[in-house]
Amino acid sequence: MNLLSRLLPRAWRSPAAPTPVAVPQSRRRAGTQSASNSSPTIYGSGFGSYFEALRQSADRSPLTPFGVMAGVRTHVSGIERTMLSSLARAVYDNGGLPSLAVNLLSFYSGPVRPQANTGDDDVNDLYEAYFGEWAKRADFYNRPEMDFWALQAAICQSVDLDGDVGVLMTAESGFPQVQVIPGWRIGSGFEANETRAIDGVAMDSKGRVTGYMIQGEDSEPVTVPAGQMMLVRDPSPSSVYRGISPLRRGLNDIRDSKDIQAFEKLAVKHNAALLGVIQGAPLDDDHGFNLSPTGYGDDGEPLGDGEPPNDATQGEKKLSRNDMLGGDIPVLPEGREFKRVESNRPNAAYIDFLDSLAASFIAGLDLPPAFILDTKLTGPSVRGVIGKAQRKFNQRGDVLCRLVEFVWVRVIAWGIEYDDLPAPPGWARVTFNRPAKATIDAGREAAQEREDQASGLMTRSEHYGGRGRDWQTEVDQIFREERYVIDQAAKIAASTGVPVETILSRFGYAAKAPAPQPEGKNGPSGKPGGKDPTKKDEDP
Repeated sequence: MNLLSRLLPRAWRSPAAPTPVAVPQSRRRAGTQSASNSSPTIYGSGFGSYFEALRQSADRSPLTPFGVMAGVRTHVSGIERTMLSSLARAVYDNGGLPSLAVNLLSFYSGPVRPQANTGDDDVNDLYEAYFGEWAKRADFYNRPEMDFWALQAAICQSVDLDGDVGVLMTAESGFPQVQVIPGWRIGSGFEANETRAIDGVAMDSKGRVTGYMIQGEDSEPVTVPAGQMMLVRDPSPSSVYRGISPLRRGLNDIRDSKDIQAFEKLAVKHNAALLGVIQGAPLDDDHGFNLSPTGYGDDGEPLGDGEPPNDATQGEKKLSRNDMLGGDIPVLPEGREFKRVESNRPNAAYIDFLDSLAASFIAGLDLPPAFILDTKLTGPSVRGVIGKAQRKFNQRGDVLCRLVEFVWVRVIAWGIEYDDLPAPPGWARVTFNRPAKATIDAGREAAQEREDQASGLMTRSEHYGGRGRDWQTEVDQIFREERYVIDQAAKIAASTGVPVETILSRFGYAAKAPAPQPEGKNGPSGKPGGKDPTKKDEDP
């Protein structure tokens, strides 16, 4: 039994590469199946749903989530998961705040970059270079902009929108690639014929996951072994085997906020269009007032817009559009009064109410609302908010680390088997380089970290890791720069006769001033010949 016999699927060890799961691009609307296999209607499932976001209400604008309903059959939990995914994607595509919150989670949580940890520096460099070249072609669909690091961001967003996402390793192109399977294509109700399956997750008699059932072409299920696909999701106590979109907690709040904003904008438009009302007399035959000047001029022709009537006084004739206010001044008949319509919409209370709805939505993503909303906070409060948000980023980073390890081991194993990579003991060990932490004290923390490094209280790995960098790469770069500066300084000194020390001093190589000595070493003041500060100066 060779090195990869326990790791790679049997199909990878055979000459024929496995066939990837076909994911059709077109999606059929729910209700087009045969009557024997039809799914419940959207609203029939939503009325008594366990999830509040799926309950229908006449006070909320209806949203028919047909976007991802292809493949839904009869499994109730599958229907609700698909509906939540559709609603989450709808608010993400149509709202700035949901898209910002979801994208920020992916920005601060990834990408996670693997670092080989075999114990051999040369092998580590070789593994990392091999993986870096593979990462450029990691996408199964051959999208040039979607390397492995961009795939991590897309997967992180899918976890928030769909609840979970399948990552399938396939070798159809002759080398390992990542095929992303949307969560709504896993399960879809056909597992009802399986004896041990829950929502697309196949299990053995003891409840251990053995594979995943994915809808393939012509709605035929394809079972993928658990060793070939990883289901990426946040751990959830309410769903043991599958993930559920975390946006479910705030979908109603953000949808209501959108409706309220739409109504408020409509009211503001109406108020802006209505300058005022005329009060005190009945309407004319046309149920309105004509405020344009009427009558005829001296030549018998009808008056044009802005021209005063014949019986206008000399002062009234001067109150023209160009001379006075830049607008018409109508002359009202006796008994009629013009009243201007004033509006206080939107007001401060309205803005605060929308902020409260937005805060409820953001909190549903396990983020402190003040991290996204423009809230006036003190410095300590901001640090507390960032600390809470960083915990969520770390938790999502742990999910991405498990994904990266799943992919790393299979890619390196393929390189060992087919590309003559060395295989020392511990070849599968890997560490992770996470993105920089969120902070508002970058300058102060950097100074403290330099002091901790000098005193041996912090490792370079921890220092550079907090900035999303690899410490060995950074140290190697520092020495390359030092060697280059010193070599160039020596060449210039030899050709010009200028002392090399003088040249190096311009690059920070000057000798540092001696540290101040403590009190009492060279006199009471700490300096040679210093005076005792406790004694007063005596008169000469």
